Amino acid sequence: MEESDFITKRFIFLICQPLRGKKMPGSQPYIDVRIGGIKNPSGELDLTVGQYGRIAFPFELPDSGISKAHVDLEIISALLRDNPEGVRSIVQAVLSGDGAEVRRLSADMGLTESDFQAKGGGLFWAVVIVGVLCCASEAR
Repeated sequence: MEESDFITKRFIFLICQPLRGKKMPGSQPYIDVRIGGIKNPSGELDLTVGQYGRIAFPFELPDSGISKAHVDLEIISALLRDNPEGVRSIVQAVLSGDGAEVRRLSADMGLTESDFQAKGGGLFWAVVIVGVLCCASEAR
């Protein structure tokens, strides 16, 4: 197993921990999305930053969530097919920690949550479903 495969599997294991075991009263399943290790020079200090988000979702997946995720993934598929350089640019902006550029590219390419919602999607549903599928592949 390559090191990157191990890191990916470990990352998936860590974010999926809240989904393991029995449903507990008052608990809410979620997926953590983290990007870390972004170098941000600060004078003489070597600062490394990251971004973090938590997406909570209901215990029951509504039909509307599946429909929205379908729309989301169609939009993303078209973007990957029609504008691979744009995808590469936004990924590079995220990895370099350039938030202003990420926001500009997102708006220019129609990748904001409101853009997805205007087309009948809602990008977070795609993230939730893909995250759960990643966890399912690591189920023990």
